[in-house]
Amino acid sequence: MAPTRTSLFLLTVLACCLFLSSVQAPVLANERMAGSAPKANTPRQSETNKTKNSPPQDINYAVLESYGTLTNIRKGGLGIDLWQNSQRALLLELLPILPDDTKYKTLQKLQKRLLLTEADAQLMIRKDSPEAPGQDSLTLRLEKLLSMGAFDDAVKLYTRNPDPPYHERLARNGVLAMFYSGQDSLACLEVKALEEYHQKGVSFWQQAPKICTYILSKVAQQDGPATKTGQKTIKFPDSTILEKIINKPTFRFTPHTPDELNKLSPLEKALLFTDGRIDYSQLKSINTEELPPAIATLLITDKNLPDKHRFKLITASVGKGNRSPQSLTEFYNSLDIPPATKTGWQQIPALYQKAKKASEDAERLAFLKEALDLSAENPPAALLPFADLLRKEKAGDFSESHAKIALRLMLQANLSVPQGWAKYKTLESMLESSGEKGINKQDILTWLAHDISENFPTSFPSKEFDFNGLTDVLNNSELQITKIIYEKLDKRDKLHNYVPSKVYEKHVDLTLDDSYVMPSIDLVDSLKKARLEERLAEVVILSSIALHDVPPGNLYAGLLREILDGLITVGLTEEAQELAEEVVLGLN
Repeated sequence: MAPTRTSLFLLTVLACCLFLSSVQAPVLANERMAGSAPKANTPRQSETNKTKNSPPQDINYAVLESYGTLTNIRKGGLGIDLWQNSQRALLLELLPILPDDTKYKTLQKLQKRLLLTEADAQLMIRKDSPEAPGQDSLTLRLEKLLSMGAFDDAVKLYTRNPDPPYHERLARNGVLAMFYSGQDSLACLEVKALEEYHQKGVSFWQQAPKICTYILSKVAQQDGPATKTGQKTIKFPDSTILEKIINKPTFRFTPHTPDELNKLSPLEKALLFTDGRIDYSQLKSINTEELPPAIATLLITDKNLPDKHRFKLITASVGKGNRSPQSLTEFYNSLDIPPATKTGWQQIPALYQKAKKASEDAERLAFLKEALDLSAENPPAALLPFADLLRKEKAGDFSESHAKIALRLMLQANLSVPQGWAKYKTLESMLESSGEKGINKQDILTWLAHDISENFPTSFPSKEFDFNGLTDVLNNSELQITKIIYEKLDKRDKLHNYVPSKVYEKHVDLTLDDSYVMPSIDLVDSLKKARLEERLAEVVILSSIALHDVPPGNLYAGLLREILDGLITVGLTEEAQELAEEVVLGLN
């Protein structure tokens, strides 16, 4: 159970007493922030320690590695048999190389679910996998969640283990997760409880107690300064930044680029953000494509970050699947924007606020149309909060160009498209308007994405759709991708009349004629074996690794076939469908 505000206050007071009065009190393992998971068959620290500073030796790794926060499928878990038939040694190699973010929101969300699922680790093939301290799947999952910027989730996962962390690496990641999620008082309680690691020679454990003395002294003094004139300087031999933060109340770190923050040590970043010591006056722009998601999350949650940067970071994070569209909606609602705003980044949030508050239908419609006109000038995800407002309107009140943008927003937001919109020109007539103009590529891709999202409905436009006619609209790669998606997911065989003009059989053809990103043969073979043996975890991990930096336009169709096959085989058909829709929308 998560700590309440009252319990956090009491914990903070207790921590202050522990640090500032140097009162020595034993901390039992079951007094930690325990989750509701079943307890491991691991002896408590007080029962096993021969000396004060030695951690428990008899670790039940299978129990430790089973912990998760998603305890059943209804909560998003991937099932108790997630690790079944997978070699533990291979999983320990694969978890660290999972991408921190991918080109595909579907896979980003799926790999996060994998990292958080509670599953029986005894179902792993554990033979020939030495159980080395600090090299367990729980620790590796925590580290990956931290690098993905999922700090709150990492804290919840860490606290599922009711026993003290048996290794400093596990403990270190748990403490960092607490710091990064803004729970610094709780982190300091954990640092105090883990005194056995303070003498291990790891700089983290030399620095953390000093940082906590500073943090908790500020809590005790309320609004007073942590250090006073004449007070002894606290030394940090390995970090001048930590030394300046603690000893100089006026010190501010002034980055010119986010990369300067990324290069700092974990504790330097933690204290800079938790203590509000970053001056953003010289931060002119942010390259969201190259920004690590962990730094993006720290920046987004820093109250001192200017909102113009926060807008860019949240929209990029939503677009990548690292944050939900709801977080962008909440950000728009939180802003205090003058209603007359007509320029700059605030224009989109201002229009959202006005459209949401409009009492007259005509007024709301005008604001929505104005926002749709700005779609090309803003980040792809910026208009997603409008999707739910748009689907409540009548499609016939919009021009065809506006309606097409609105429809794509609904699809990108994973919202069902109302029947009135589906029957409007945006879908029905675009397939019948070949005439002199021909079929527009974006129109047909929108139609295909909608068909996929609706699970390939039996109702067709009045004119039968001839897939062979797409050869003049889509290139060979797009045709192949379309064919594979319908072949794997459409059980009604809508492609009965599809005969591709050219089918690539050899990799050499693809590399010579098109800009495909070819997967390694080993990777494809591993995916195939994981599918044939129904190894759920490996299918998810290998799919994410294979596609993480490959945009839909450079996707090798054969790889997509193997990934869709794998997801369907292990029971993730809805996720396969969602990925297929995302690929099609991204082809244009």
